[in-house]
Formats: sequence, C-alpha cells, structure tokens
Amino acid sequence: ILFQFKPGQYAFLKVPALDQHWHPFSIASSPSSMDLEFYVEVFAPHTWTGQLWDILEGSHQGGLKHKNVTIEVMGPYGTSLGNATNFSHGLAIGAGTGIVPVLSMFKEHAEQILQLSPSSHLRNLAEVRQQRADYELAFEERKGSLADEVLGGCRSCHLGGREKPIAFVQTKADRIRQSIRNSVTSYDMIGKDGQPALSRRSAKELQQAAYQATKSLYGVVGMGLLTTLGFALVALTISWNTLPIEIYDGMVTLLKLFSVLFQCSFGCTAVFVWDKNSIEAFLDVASCLIAIPSDIHWFRVYDERGTLRPVDIATFSLLHLYMFGRLWTKAVCQRHVTWQQGPGAARSSSAGPAMECLKVVWVSRSATLIAELLPEVDQIWRDIQKKWKLEDAQKVIQFSVYCTDKDKRAKAILSKQISKTRIYKQGFVKFGRPDFGSLLEEHKIDLIDQSRSSSTLLAFCGSPVLAQHLHKLKISSDLVSAITGHKKHQMEFVSESYGGVRSSRKNKAASASSSSVAKTKRAQNENGKTQKKKGSQNTKPHPDQSLILDGSYMRASNNMSPVNVSVMTMERHVASFGVPEQQYAHLDVC
Repeated sequence: ILFQFKPGQYAFLKVPALDQHWHPFSIASSPSSMDLEFYVEVFAPHTWTGQLWDILEGSHQGGLKHKNVTIEVMGPYGTSLGNATNFSHGLAIGAGTGIVPVLSMFKEHAEQILQLSPSSHLRNLAEVRQQRADYELAFEERKGSLADEVLGGCRSCHLGGREKPIAFVQTKADRIRQSIRNSVTSYDMIGKDGQPALSRRSAKELQQAAYQATKSLYGVVGMGLLTTLGFALVALTISWNTLPIEIYDGMVTLLKLFSVLFQCSFGCTAVFVWDKNSIEAFLDVASCLIAIPSDIHWFRVYDERGTLRPVDIATFSLLHLYMFGRLWTKAVCQRHVTWQQGPGAARSSSAGPAMECLKVVWVSRSATLIAELLPEVDQIWRDIQKKWKLEDAQKVIQFSVYCTDKDKRAKAILSKQISKTRIYKQGFVKFGRPDFGSLLEEHKIDLIDQSRSSSTLLAFCGSPVLAQHLHKLKISSDLVSAITGHKKHQMEFVSESYGGVRSSRKNKAASASSSSVAKTKRAQNENGKTQKKKGSQNTKPHPDQSLILDGSYMRASNNMSPVNVSVMTMERHVASFGVPEQQYAHLDVC
C-alpha cells in the first residue's frame, strides 16, 4: 500500500475538469483498505461540490457524459485521532459530518476484531486483565517508605479501590456509581450559586478527599523548592570559598543554617515519603548519615579558618549534588504512568486489536445524513455479529446513533427506512440529544468495575463549541476520579474541529443539500514528501506525492502499472425528507 494514513487525517482532492483548486476532505476508509473513501456533502448547484455531483451524474456542461473522471489526490495531511496502541479503550464521538474520521477508526477496529476468534480472544483478554491486576496488587503491597517498614505501618489508604464488598446489598459497580455521583453532586453544589449549603459532614469529607487527591502536587512543589535550595547552596559555597571576597560571620551562619535545613528536609523526604523498593533508598539514608559528621567537620573548619579547604569544598559539593540530583529526578519524573507502563502491563501478542474496546457515538441533526451512512455501518455491524454474539461483540466494539433532527416527519421517515437495519432493531439508534456527562460517567464506571487501571482515548470531531463542552466534562471526570481514588483510570482528549458560524443564506442552502460518496483507489510514492501549503490555489502537487485517476489508467511518478478505472451506475432517489432530491454518486477504482 503506497498511500499510508491514520484515522483522522485528510487529503486534498482536485478535479481538473472543474478547476485547479485543492479541496480538503477527511478520509473515511480503513488504513488497511485498498480503496480511499471520501464522504462529500453536496451544497448548492453552483458550488464546487454541486459541480462535482454534476460531473459524476453526467449533466455537467450541456449534459456531457463523463464515463471517466480525472481526480488528483494529495496527502495525507493532519494529525491522527490518537495512537490506538497507547490506550486500552476508546470513546470516539462524531458530530454531524465529523463522523467521517471516526468511521475510519471504527472500520480499522472492526477489521481487527473480525480476524479474531471470539472465545479465545475474550478468554485471553480476561487472563491479561487478571495478570495485570495481580501484578499491581503485589506491587502495591510492597510499596511503602522506610519508615513504614521500620514502624510496621501500612499504606492501605493508598491502595485505592480495595473496599470490603457489601454482600447482598449492592454490586461493586453500584457502589462506584454512588460514590462518583455523590462527588459530582457535591462538586456541582459548590460551584453553583443559590444552591442549598452542603452539610458540614459532606463538605468536610469532600474537602479531605480533595486534599488526598491533590497532596502529591504539594510534594512536587516542595521538592522543586528543595532542588533550588540545594543548587544555591552548592553555588554559594563554591563562590564564597574560592573567589577573593570578604566572608562575614552572617554569611557563614546562613550557609550553616540552610545546609542543615536542606539535609534534614532531604532526609525526611527519603525516609517518610519515597518508596523503599530501590537501591537509591539505601543510598539516600547513607548520604544522610554521612552528612552528620561531615557537617560537624565543615563547621569546625569554618570556625577555625573562616573558609573551607579545596577538599572540603569538593566533598560538600558532591554530597549536596547527590541530594540535588535525587530531588530533581523525583520532581520531574512522570507521576502517573499509563496502563501499559505500570507493573504487569506486558500484554500477550495474541491479545488482539490495539484497544480492548472502542465505543463510537454519532450525533447528527440531519436525518438525511443518517439515512445515507447508516446502511454501510449496519453492514459492518452485521459482519461482526456473524462471528460474534451481540453480548460478546459489545465487549469489544459499540456503535450508537443519536438523531437530533427537529423535523418530526423526517425522523418518522428515517425510522421507516432504517427499520430493517440491525443497529436500529437492537436499540442503538435513539432520537434525542445525548447526555455526554452521563456517557463519560458510565464509561468510567464500567472501566473501574472491570479493571484496576485503564487509559481511554476520548476522540472528538465536530463543532468547536461541542469540543469545548466535552473538554470541560473530561476535566470534571478527571477531578471526580481523583477525588474518589481512581486516578489510575486516565483519559486523554483529542479533538478535531471544523467550520464556523454560517450565514443564513448558507444555512438555507445547506438545508437543501445532500451527500455524495466518492471512492477512489489509493496509491502514493514511497518517498512521501511534504507538499505545498493547505488551501493553495492554482498549484500542482509534487509529482512524487500525487495520485492521478483518469479514464484509462492510474499513473504516478513511480511508473506503476496501469490500473483500470470505472464509474459505477449513478442512482437518483426521489425526495423523502423535504428536500428536492437525494443524490448519491460512487466512484470506484478497480
């Protein structure tokens, strides 16, 4: 495959029969597919998309029949919707035509799970989760500072989620859901004016939970300050004892005082805070023990000579630079490792696709658009259920549709048209707005109920306003997870936004528009050089990056073999959604 891309990227298309301008479109096909698939929404007749439809339909320029069409493809461009191999789960949300790059991710995941044996994959997945949980439990039981080891203390308060089960009363998921919702309610009441005040007990519990969730941040800040102090002590000691400057008694006293303060702070941190399961922990204790007689010696030299000797300066610098280095590495190290980096995260090579489960949510206020694209999605869903049972399939892949069209007649006709699709019959098509907050909450609860750690990719493509709303919900979800002690379930938000505020004239034209689908064969030279800027007009792509489709063959600069191109039969459908007519065009390369 010469044209390589990732879900979320786009390509530029140019039709020389129309103009010499390049137009960007998201790629809807799977990265492993032999076809490039684009979904193009057709607007007013005189727009570029309207003229493209006329060419494909055959009424362009006096009804000239274009049996063969030349299309040039340049790309891919843009960033992907995240690297699936870095996440255990995915929650992809597409709004309107923003479903196109999400479909690419959906098709890629569907192709991967279709290659698996359902029973063996689910069994292997359960074994991997159990192994990971066992490793994490064993690792956490060994965690603790040197003080905990000596005093026989435990760190059970930091084990997170190891609550005693309440038998015959509620399940683990119920308890998690109740804990999260209580925190959400308290969090919302604090942030809103005019709400009744929280009870003193609830406010105190929430305050304590918030402190426990954020106290590590105070430790990071404290280590940063200690790092600065240690570096300053070394710098001042070297400069004051080597440069020809007059040393006052107050300067020496200051060095003594801050040296003892720095060493004591380092010792307390090493003994009471840092984990004991490393060789560095014993070196830290050794450096603190060495510092005691060293300080006595250095202070006596200061009192007798007024300055330190070169050997004393070297030993002082080495000891404090070690403490400085340890504090620096601890302050800048990654605080929360991903689910793949933690203990027991090694996964079996037969574990299957990159993500354990991918959930796709499509929200559209156009019943027309849903009617056009849903049959293709339903066919993929049918192929999956031929091999997987519905219950098992939902453990690895899900697809939900929310239609927010205000036209009741359009929704009624949509229900009739898709009534035979399996997605509709199984209740995955809903009419109304989704509660994104509840979606994130239920997703997080399911993960907490299934495993001790996870990493979710929250991918979105749609309007900037909805992207900001989802980002705020994601931040709130992270706060609640931290407060309730589930920081190991992480979520990363990746957003691709498009469009802006349309004028009333454009909105009117868009309401009478429809969709067209163009599928083209893909190829790209192996060099893959970067092309000219996005949106440039009257420009030609570099020959090594261009793909030219014409009536008889496909040619590129690498002299590839000719490939036949054929245009499929066009279909025109009578209007059923209150628009003039629906137009569907398919261009295939074979």
